[in-house]
Amino acid sequence: MPTIIYPSPVDFKWMFQRPQQLLLNMSLLGYKCIFINPDIHIKQKSDIEKINNNFLLVSKRYSINYRKLSKPIILFESYPPEHNLNRQIPHNILIFDCIDSPSEQFEHWKENFDILSEKADIIICSSQGLYMLQRKYGEKVQIIRNGEDFEYFKKAEAVANNRVKQVGFIGSLASWLDYNLIDYIIKKNPDKRFVFVGDFYDIKPNFNYNNAVFTGRKDYKDLIKYMKDMDVFINPFKITPMTNCVSPVKLYEYLSTGKPVVSTAILEVISIDRDYVYVAKDYEQFNSLLNIAVKEKNIKKKQNRQRFAYQNSWLFRAKNLHEIIKKYL
Repeated sequence: MPTIIYPSPVDFKWMFQRPQQLLLNMSLLGYKCIFINPDIHIKQKSDIEKINNNFLLVSKRYSINYRKLSKPIILFESYPPEHNLNRQIPHNILIFDCIDSPSEQFEHWKENFDILSEKADIIICSSQGLYMLQRKYGEKVQIIRNGEDFEYFKKAEAVANNRVKQVGFIGSLASWLDYNLIDYIIKKNPDKRFVFVGDFYDIKPNFNYNNAVFTGRKDYKDLIKYMKDMDVFINPFKITPMTNCVSPVKLYEYLSTGKPVVSTAILEVISIDRDYVYVAKDYEQFNSLLNIAVKEKNIKKKQNRQRFAYQNSWLFRAKNLHEIIKKYL
């Protein structure tokens, strides 16, 4: 089987997101996967760590003998700013995992984004918006949306027996969130407790509420214990050209629990059946839908959400990627 090499800008155990999940599931399909850790946030104790028989974490400080790797070698890139460095890795196939638009806070990506798009043999886009941006490159452009580890997040499906209803958010607190909306719903709902699990990424609002908690970053393995206590989840993204190209991983993770989800109307959310997500067009409607969602006791809706999530798991995404790669072998 081919070898997939991913030179990551983020340590494997720091943020367990799309590239980590895709490579892990590709390894389960038989691909030899090497995740190159930058050793920025969490340094590896040894140069090489074995995740499974097909998946190795390799420290950036370790010199890989590429000649001994199973061929063909697939270079998997998702971070355009480091393309000039990464392209020195010997490879037979180049995959560009296109997960963000080079606009707004990612505008500085533009030059390398275009170079990587030109040189890639395969471009996989995580959203319809990104596909529309990249379709000029022809048949090498495909959509593989985000997914989730269904069996893991399903563990949070139990109904929370909270005296005070809990509204949850899981993920980075970044500049693409609508903090005016967050402020609005927290103040409109003093009878509810808002729990935000994640670190402040590129912004830190001056929040001070009696009914809101900001836990900071938590390890992936610990997310379930917070999600079990939540009655409803929110996805309060701003609506901008950049967010309209985003496929929120958290959305699929939320749906795996079967619990209600309220979101702003970004394009990827609009494309999902309204039976699965409550979609709000403005602040007032978001608050109204939040109060409907928190009272929901519809078993069929829960089952439908989980069925949708199961059908969009990372394993299904990996199988889609495998079918695309087979055409180039």
